[in-house]
Amino acid sequence: HFFPSMRYHKTSTHRSQQSNSRSLYRMKIIMFPFSLFTSSIKISDRIESLRDAESKLLEFAKTRFVPSPHDHHPHSTCSSHHHSFELFDTPIAPPSVVKDKNKNCQVFDDDDDVEHYSLHGVKVVNQQLLASSDDDVSSSSPAPLVLLHGYANGSLYFYRNLHGLSKFFGQIYALDMLGWGLSSRPRFNLHLQHTHNSNDDDDAANNNNSSNNDKVKSAEQFFVESLESWRRHHNLPKMTLAGHSMGGYLSVAYAEQYPQHVEKLILLSPVGVPQKVQEEDTQRVSSMPFYIRALIHTVRAMFNRGITPGYFLRSLPHSKSRDMVNGYITNRLPAVTCEEEQQ
Repeated sequence: HFFPSMRYHKTSTHRSQQSNSRSLYRMKIIMFPFSLFTSSIKISDRIESLRDAESKLLEFAKTRFVPSPHDHHPHSTCSSHHHSFELFDTPIAPPSVVKDKNKNCQVFDDDDDVEHYSLHGVKVVNQQLLASSDDDVSSSSPAPLVLLHGYANGSLYFYRNLHGLSKFFGQIYALDMLGWGLSSRPRFNLHLQHTHNSNDDDDAANNNNSSNNDKVKSAEQFFVESLESWRRHHNLPKMTLAGHSMGGYLSVAYAEQYPQHVEKLILLSPVGVPQKVQEEDTQRVSSMPFYIRALIHTVRAMFNRGITPGYFLRSLPHSKSRDMVNGYITNRLPAVTCEEEQQ
C-alpha cells in the first residue's frame, strides 16, 4: 500500500511464464537523491510482496471475519458459502488531466497499450441476499457499495469489514484508487484545470491562491474521472459511495460532479482541507522559529517535487522501511494484535 507514483510495466504472459518472479516487471523509476535501494529487482520483489499480502488479507476476509449468526438483519446471511470474493482489474480511460507524455505506465500485459489504465480491486457478492431480493417483489437489493480507501492504503484495508457489510449489500466493490495498491500509476504531473479568469489587476496573493485552486481541481479530476470511467465499465446506474479519510474527500468530490449516480454517501473519518488565505498563512509561518520555518519550507518543496512519504519509504532498505510501516500499524491500528495480520 506504500507505492504511490511508482510506474511499472507488466511483461506479456507468455514471457512471464518463462522467467522468474524478478523479471515480471520492467520498471521505470522516478529517481531522486535517496533512491539508492530502488533497483528494478528490489521494486519487483516489493510488488510481489504486495500481491502476496493482498492474497493473505483476502483469505482473512473470507474465513476469519465472518459475522456471528446472532447479528440479526431482515436479509442477513452469515454463511460464507453464499459469498464470492473476486479480484479484478478494470480497464479505464486515462483521466483528461494526465499529460500525454506521462500516459505510458501500465499494468496490462500489452506494454504498448497507452489507451487504458487499470483499476484494481476486490468484489464481494452475497448471492443469497441478491436472490432473496429477486424473489421478494416488495423489496429490492440496495445499490452496490463502493469503498474508497484513504492515503497510503488500498482496497484490502477493509478486509475485516467485507463480510459484515455484505449482510446489507448484495454487491461490494473495494477499489485501489489510481496510483495506489495494484492499480496503474501514471506520473502525477497534470494539466491544470483553470477555475478562474485571470485579470491583470489581480495581485500576487490572489494569483497564487488561484493557482492552488487549479492544482486542487486537477488533482480531484484525476480521481473523479477514473472512478466515473470505472462505474461506466461496470454499468452501475447508482452506487452507495463510502470513503475513508482521503477517500471520503474524493467521494464528496465525485458526488458533487455526478450526484445522479450516488444513492447514498457514507463518510468515514473524512479528511477536509480548509481554504487558507495566503497572507494569513505567510504571517503564521513567519512568526515561527527559524528551524521550524526551514523544516516547513523543506517539506513543502519535497512534496511539490513528488517526494511523498511512500516515496521516501521506497528509498530505504526494505528491512528499514518495513520496520517503520510496522511501527505505524502498531500505533495506528492497535486492534490488530495478530502477528500474521500485522505482517
